[in-house]
Amino acid sequence: MRRKFFMAAVGLSLVLSGVAWQANAQTSPASKVQTATFAQTSVADWQAGTLEGLLVTNNSDGELRLDQTATQGTFTSVAHEVPFVWNAVSAHWNFDLPVGTSLSLKLRTSANGTEWREWQTLNVAQILAEGEQLLGPIGVEAGSRWLQYQVDFASSNQPAAPSLQAIAWRFIDTSNGPSLTDQLNRAPAAFGGTTFTRPPQVISRTSWGALPGIPNLLPSRPRRIELVSLPLNNQADPPTMLRALQAAAQAEGAADLPYQFVVDQAGNVYAGRNGFPASNGTIRLALLGELTDAARTGLGQIIAWISEAYRLPQTLTVLGGLDVEQAESIRRTADQLTVRKRLTFVESNTRDYNERIMLFNPSNQIARTIVTFLPGQTNAVRREYEIQPGQRVNIIANEIFSDTFNLPIEVSSNQAIVGDRTMLFANDALGESGISRWSRTWYFAEGDGTNDRTSLLSLYNPQPSEVVANLLIMPTDGITTTRQVLLPPFTRTQVDLSNNYPKAFGLRVAATAPIAAERTVLVGPTKGGGFLTKGAIAPSNTWYFAEGATLDPFVTTLALLNPNPVSAAITTTFMTEEGSTFTRRYQVPALARLDVDMREIVPSPQGVGTMLTSSQPIVAERTSYFNSGNSATNSMGAAEPDYVWHFAEGRTADPATEFLLVLNPNQRPAQVTVTLGKEDGTTQVVEYTIPRTGRISVLLDTIDPNLQSHTITVASNLPVVAERTILIDNTSGGGGHSALGTPER
Repeated sequence: MRRKFFMAAVGLSLVLSGVAWQANAQTSPASKVQTATFAQTSVADWQAGTLEGLLVTNNSDGELRLDQTATQGTFTSVAHEVPFVWNAVSAHWNFDLPVGTSLSLKLRTSANGTEWREWQTLNVAQILAEGEQLLGPIGVEAGSRWLQYQVDFASSNQPAAPSLQAIAWRFIDTSNGPSLTDQLNRAPAAFGGTTFTRPPQVISRTSWGALPGIPNLLPSRPRRIELVSLPLNNQADPPTMLRALQAAAQAEGAADLPYQFVVDQAGNVYAGRNGFPASNGTIRLALLGELTDAARTGLGQIIAWISEAYRLPQTLTVLGGLDVEQAESIRRTADQLTVRKRLTFVESNTRDYNERIMLFNPSNQIARTIVTFLPGQTNAVRREYEIQPGQRVNIIANEIFSDTFNLPIEVSSNQAIVGDRTMLFANDALGESGISRWSRTWYFAEGDGTNDRTSLLSLYNPQPSEVVANLLIMPTDGITTTRQVLLPPFTRTQVDLSNNYPKAFGLRVAATAPIAAERTVLVGPTKGGGFLTKGAIAPSNTWYFAEGATLDPFVTTLALLNPNPVSAAITTTFMTEEGSTFTRRYQVPALARLDVDMREIVPSPQGVGTMLTSSQPIVAERTSYFNSGNSATNSMGAAEPDYVWHFAEGRTADPATEFLLVLNPNQRPAQVTVTLGKEDGTTQVVEYTIPRTGRISVLLDTIDPNLQSHTITVASNLPVVAERTILIDNTSGGGGHSALGTPER
């Protein structure tokens, strides 16, 4: 004989219509929840209802059983009046189900006991033990005061028969509290590490009126994601239903909601249980209502973020009413929303430049990519692209925003794309790849406010609140200067460092939250030339440059910044195309910058690569001035070599001349394959051997002089460093830009 459950006597005992009720009330700062329960367990309880194909026995002090001569039967209860108006209900029952038998439960409600609404089915929410389950809760229509329920019995394995020993109902009123029509506060989810995929905006427990709960204080490494589908009456309010779910769970002895996040049909995401995100290694999500497109997107966003934050596979264990195809559609959405690459272009200006963004997809999967232009906090413009494998897209920013000075750009993609940007102006061009990581610290070795030069620092705050950036300016004489800048949310702030600091200097930016930083130096009396460089997020003990020339008309210098409180001993090794090397050693004082003129070291005019090693982590940039100092190219060094490098931009057609520079810092020759991806979808492959401690300079015009636009991939059997320089011939003497490639790893 199965033991029946016992209803806990909590709160006030009521008797209404001959039924013994247990009533209770709970409150939170934002809401009040009222509950009441009654149970039916006895022979008299069952005999009071209508029986079809069923028997009432004395087993377990009162039991409903399918007649052995019947294959199905139904119990319909009498109408029960609840002591208050309620909006949700759950059930807890004890039963016996032999193989081949089943039970199902449904209910209907009424405001007056005479006019009844449609029947609703209760689904199993939790298996408590063998023969004991929790069903619901489900939301009901407003004004419900009466309940009637039916239990359907079935057997396909006669004489085996299902039986029901007891059922307890819990009625819940959560109408006194916040609703979806109220202003519900949202904030990024509060746990998980730094991710490319943005955390979802979550409605807080306080906003939806959660009751106090016991947080999950047991650390558990997340290993899997579980999704539960919960029914929701179309007229039910999600925050109201959430409070009902919580009240039902706590009434069954749970500490709180069993879900970390809940998503409703509109895609809103609600914070569930407090504390550690996983319980026994499982992060539980709940879908409240139907799987709409908005709900699928909300679930996909959470799964994409959780999977990246905890390095979990995007697989789901699904409980409830979702089928296999629906579960797979959620997984596909999560894959599409996972940001495997995020790029930020801080310096973007269609008022003074002709600007292009080039996005290259070197992967073998379609890259679903979103480009967001941010001319202000409230008027962002999104463009979506599907970039085919091995292809790229060209985006002309001036066609989207014309005459816009402040236009930072964010790019996110579900594949590891590569992004470059070119900004044409006056006599010159600025060019640089996108920033792939936000950081609290940024470093620049190059900055100059002397000799008709202007240094502009551009800082983009991607956070939803203000960020403070503290600048430490470190010149060649070691006399530092500090400055503080306030950065509004989702906005670019530009700082002219030359106005109050007419010196050559290096720079450290320390922010209170992760930001993106770039620096532009404009040169010449009319500021018609210059260069643009993204910062380094950290100093390094090694730096590599593939580009460098002491040939006329280039004046090439290295800027070495020591941001440490002690001096740094630096060794510079210059590597020629034949593999010979020249070495010099320098001492850079603490918090100071040192300039190295390569013409003073390399004995004859030629092209060279450079390797730097330092006793302290430093920052290094290379700048080449030409056109009588009215044009320049610049590049931050590579902290380490790599096996594969990508460039999204390239051009050999007039008026451009394009060079690819590859440095081999290894002690044996490197075998390098260069692949040019053309606009018509074809590729051209050329192979080179680079001597040990040497470099090559490839004039790409000799491979194909008519390429208006192309991509470059450099692959090597040894780790190398790749840069690309494009020089532009024009009537004003020419200009150009250099850029370090994007490493694949």
